[in-house]
Amino acid sequence: MVVKNLRAWLADKTSGQVSRLLKRLRVHGLIKKVGNRYKYYLTELGRQIATMTLKIRETCVIPTLAQTVKTTA
Repeated sequence: MVVKNLRAWLADKTSGQVSRLLKRLRVHGLIKKVGNRYKYYLTELGRQIATMTLKIRETCVIPTLAQTVKTTA
């Protein structure tokens, strides 16, 4: 992941906010910086957490939201 590409995904965030997000991910051990470059990669822990988060979203959050929309419509 290159910071320049990340800013395109987070267009509503300022550069300071993006820097803080990256720092928080580094402190928690989810990403690591590549040498003296503006590149980062996911650690094994980061991959596990990302996978788990996506599975929870698919199995719990999305069906609950779909059910809520059906009952209110």
